[in-house]
Amino acid sequence: MNKRADAHEQVLENLTKAIRKIETAHEKQINEIKGLARDLKTHAYTETIYTDPAFEITDDETTQHAEEPTQQARTTRSKRESTTRRGTARKDSALKSTREDSVSKSTREDSILKPTDALRMIENLNGVNDIGVEEFIRSIKLARTRVKDQTILLRMIITEKITDRAKQCIRFCQISSFEELFLALRTQVSIPNTVSGSRNKMQVTRQSNNETVQAYSNRFRQALNELEYAIQAQHTNPIARNLALEQENAEAIKFYINNLRPDFSLLHHGYAVQHVTRGTAKGNRR
Repeated sequence: MNKRADAHEQVLENLTKAIRKIETAHEKQINEIKGLARDLKTHAYTETIYTDPAFEITDDETTQHAEEPTQQARTTRSKRESTTRRGTARKDSALKSTREDSVSKSTREDSILKPTDALRMIENLNGVNDIGVEEFIRSIKLARTRVKDQTILLRMIITEKITDRAKQCIRFCQISSFEELFLALRTQVSIPNTVSGSRNKMQVTRQSNNETVQAYSNRFRQALNELEYAIQAQHTNPIARNLALEQENAEAIKFYINNLRPDFSLLHHGYAVQHVTRGTAKGNRR
């Protein structure tokens, strides 16, 4: 009996030791899992700028769900990759914008002209039989949009493009800007005759007895030029100015023919009209 009791005790002791060993191993595994979870938690916190309490790893959750830290790690990695992609997209957008600005700046620089080159875009103004004040101002406005140093262009226009009578009209004006130049031209560069006065002068221009057709044509064209200049000064609107010029030019041809010598053959009327239509065609283009 004693031997049997000893045997039972020995078996019970062995079972107890085995159970303790299993419990110790199980506890060790749990501690290892907890340590792994803490490491993952620390790593995720240091690697991302985002913090979300909903994804925080706790010891209880680690014990009950050993696979949850892996899922949270995937979520953190996904957020980090998304942040990286957004940052890359912003860099690409900024680089593209910089390139477009560079191309736009290069295009603007290519369109800039030197004052001497822009000056060629402006016709001369002499105050008698030129393109007229308004057309002259329009050509200046177009040219100065292509020049960086507009001060030099202004001085070159005053000294080189405004000549003869127009220059005399503004010689006492203080001009330091384009606006002052435009005002001086509109108020000072005027013609002595009105439209009606210039028209009357043209209508009474007749061919004398000993005058050639060429000489008569030159005198008539000069009177017509004065009339056109008066019309340009009177009409600042381009459409109204062109309509008025067309009407006056049509009437001018009639007066030109009627004012030829009576003995001038009708066969030469076509040749004679050519002399005056050179000027009228030029006026229609203005």
